[in-house]
Amino acid sequence: YNQSNSPLFRKGMTNFVQSLMIDHLGRLWMGYGKSLCVCEIKHGRIGNNKVFNNTGDIVALAEDRQNRVWCGSSSNG
Repeated sequence: YNQSNSPLFRKGMTNFVQSLMIDHLGRLWMGYGKSLCVCEIKHGRIGNNKVFNNTGDIVALAEDRQNRVWCGSSSNG
């Protein structure tokens, strides 16, 4: 996936993915650039659900036993 074949990487956004995680619902969590994106994967395609901008570099993603997702970033928590 990159700018040429995925709407997730719009013009001006980076292709540098720093962290990935699949949660208990099968959603893909992706930290890239200064954003966090939560996506669904259906029929071999990634669909964009929600993007959180200005998060800092997301360097860690984890899900706890209560299904809460935790993100570690270079700034803003």
